[in-house]
Amino acid sequence: MGQTTGFAAGSWIVRQIATMAQFCRFGSLMMTQKWRGWVLAGIALTMYLTGGVLIMAGLIMIGMMGSQDVWGWGEARGIGYMAFAIGIILSVFGVLVMRIMRNRGW
Repeated sequence: MGQTTGFAAGSWIVRQIATMAQFCRFGSLMMTQKWRGWVLAGIALTMYLTGGVLIMAGLIMIGMMGSQDVWGWGEARGIGYMAFAIGIILSVFGVLVMRIMRNRGW
């Protein structure tokens, strides 16, 4: 009564996985090819803008706050240098992702 052999059940599972894999284009997110460019553009722009904000915040902390304590986290100058460095890294990475997307036509 509706029993399947091990082979038939195994091939059904393989077909289902192959069908699901056709729609999975970006890690674990389920999306079509059409949306991949938009998602990558959003991530790149967000990283670029976040990097710019961190650069400005770092410069303000280094220049204006100096040796003041920042919410018990430490001296403002040290946190400012860290924010400045992370901001530069994020901005450069955001620009690189945008350039790769432009060159590949996404």
